Amino acid sequence: MTAVRYVLLAAGLLAAAWTDWKRRRIPNRLTVAMAATGILLGVLMGGLSGLLGSLGGLAAGLAVGVILWLLKIFRAGDAKLLAALGAMMGWRWLAACFLYGVVTGAAAGILLLLFKGQLLQRLARLWSYFKSLLLTQRYSPYQPEKEHEGELPFAPFLAIGGLLACLFPL
Repeated sequence: MTAVRYVLLAAGLLAAAWTDWKRRRIPNRLTVAMAATGILLGVLMGGLSGLLGSLGGLAAGLAVGVILWLLKIFRAGDAKLLAALGAMMGWRWLAACFLYGVVTGAAAGILLLLFKGQLLQRLARLWSYFKSLLLTQRYSPYQPEKEHEGELPFAPFLAIGGLLACLFPL
């Protein structure tokens, strides 16, 4: 049953990464299917404690995802994908996956900006944004320039983070 869980996890992550890369969206039917599969596998593998583990992972992923979506750091599909991954694998695995995904995504973003020669310009804009937050003491979501919006999808990096979380659990 554990092998089935990892095969379904890999299939779901690959599908999410592919559609996010190609279309810049993650279909609801995919995230709902992954979450439902995670809950079912939780029950089959662990009974009531497995169900509670899956629901805890779903709640943790949804909480982090919705907060990041409200802050306009994530898009809605990324938030729902986090919830589905939590349901499939539990909150501890999700924490490792998210951490690895953020680190690999940030590294890829920095490399992309270096390659395009835009790193200093973007850092200056980010510095200006943080200064504004500190001086006004009011939160306003960061607004990327229109031509750069949605430039790097996050699901592929969650997929890499998922692989790393399986290989190197925290």
